[in-house]
Amino acid sequence: MRRVVRSLTLVPILVLAIAPAALAARPSTGFTGSWEAIDPLDGSNLRADISGAKTTQIVYTDDNATNACEGASTATFSANLVGQVDGDEMFTTMTNASCGTQPLPFRGLQIAWFLDDGGNSNPADDVLFNSFGEEYTRAD
Repeated sequence: MRRVVRSLTLVPILVLAIAPAALAARPSTGFTGSWEAIDPLDGSNLRADISGAKTTQIVYTDDNATNACEGASTATFSANLVGQVDGDEMFTTMTNASCGTQPLPFRGLQIAWFLDDGGNSNPADDVLFNSFGEEYTRAD
């Protein structure tokens, strides 16, 4: 009986020792997390914050979207997208977009995303590409 009690007291200690490694592991999907890139067309800063597993939600921003926001009072572009993950591909649809507070007619625009996990379990070297030719690295 004494051995069982000692064994049971070791379980919480082992869980606490293993927890940091589990927290540092890959997110719920390879896509989950914050990503950043430089726009290949105009050099502006891009960000994609992705949450969810099989069904995803994305907050996409561009701090100086010279093409999309041409004629708008601000060149700060933001959009929300929803998507579905299929292996190392994610297919998304834009639900809304704006330049500042000015809405844009991009609802329904589809963007495909492709994850290159570097062939390992280290999320720090993951690269995310999309059908616009943007290349993202993890921001978190």
